[in-house]
Amino acid sequence: MKIADRIAGSLLLAFAVYIHVRSRSMEYAPAGVPGPGFVPFWISLILGIAAILILIRSWSRPLSGPLITDRTVLWRTVVFGLGMAVVVMLLPFLGMILTLALFILVAVPLLGA
Repeated sequence: MKIADRIAGSLLLAFAVYIHVRSRSMEYAPAGVPGPGFVPFWISLILGIAAILILIRSWSRPLSGPLITDRTVLWRTVVFGLGMAVVVMLLPFLGMILTLALFILVAVPLLGA
């Protein structure tokens, strides 16, 4: 899974940089209290450090194995991601409680519980 680690680490690092750049356009601590840029700034730093650690760990060993080792795991991941997108689309129409209840009814069997 070293190839997947490198791809995931690179994407997470890019996302952390994006969050950091966007958080710099917000006020960090107006009037001595945390402002809207406080949490995104720190989240971007923590995410960036985690991504760098993933990349360092994946580069410390040679590449091994295929990118996708198990097709069922890939299928579950894709369906779960699509389900999350459907949740976002259904929230305005069904409300949070009903939408999340439906999502849980689908996600729990999908994840194998």
